[in-house]
Amino acid sequence: MRSSSSRSSLRLASCVGGALLLLLLAVSSRAEEFAIVSYNVHGLPAWIARDDPKARMPAIGHLLAPYDVALVQEDWSHHELLSAAAGHATQLGGNGPRAQLLASFSFFCGGCGSGLSVFAALPRERVLDVAAVPYDLCADWLFGANDCWATKGFLFARLRLASGAEVDLYDTHLEAGDGEDDLAVRELQLQKLRGFVTDRSEGHPVILGGDLNLPYDDARQQAMVKSFASTLGLRDAGARPGDTSRWKKRLDWILYRDGADVSLTLLSNGEERAFVRDGAPLSDHPAVFARFRVAAKR
Repeated sequence: MRSSSSRSSLRLASCVGGALLLLLLAVSSRAEEFAIVSYNVHGLPAWIARDDPKARMPAIGHLLAPYDVALVQEDWSHHELLSAAAGHATQLGGNGPRAQLLASFSFFCGGCGSGLSVFAALPRERVLDVAAVPYDLCADWLFGANDCWATKGFLFARLRLASGAEVDLYDTHLEAGDGEDDLAVRELQLQKLRGFVTDRSEGHPVILGGDLNLPYDDARQQAMVKSFASTLGLRDAGARPGDTSRWKKRLDWILYRDGADVSLTLLSNGEERAFVRDGAPLSDHPAVFARFRVAAKR
């Protein structure tokens, strides 16, 4: 027969265990807000950018800092200045150049990799899965948009948020240029990205953003985005400049979907107009953002 003190200890342990279980359940089921920005930072060497990237990158980084996640494109030159100013605890980079020979041309293309970075305000151990995938196709080296110098692709990361919810992020930059060959490459790149999302993110909530080089106001190219999104169950977050914005060519998108067990509710969206310095924009693209409520489905 147990003594009264033993029974008291068991009851205490049971109570403590039950309280911890309830606490864990409460943490795992509570909703949280999650803000994400996508920005093409025009991170080319100064002689190509024709401005002062060494001054722009720290300014951009400080403006990225308040966001839970920043999806960055064209982060080729002066990455250290950008990432140090952003200060996010977790910083992920995309794929490198397709050949070591290209890496030696850093004066031209800043390293010639994908130019993709994901900055996240959470500990590195909450990154459960990551992949940096090149598209392995491009349209031109010396004419058009010269995209073959870069190794464009996409960067995938699965994050576990503070609430315990898991969200799959995708950052990408598609082929530039206005020719038929450029458009054909963009279509093939979307096909490769679609296949990866289908395989890796089945049942998971997804936020996919970046410079798609597919304008909102071109019916043919908008149809490409709609087809891509529809196949994956993605919705347009509407993260774009307004009609009164200075930006007339709008190429940057944020798409999203719920997961089997996690819902994403869009709370706000648009252009982050703070990305200016001395009255001039900090890049040749707008910064676009979306804020979500992330919650477990009941």
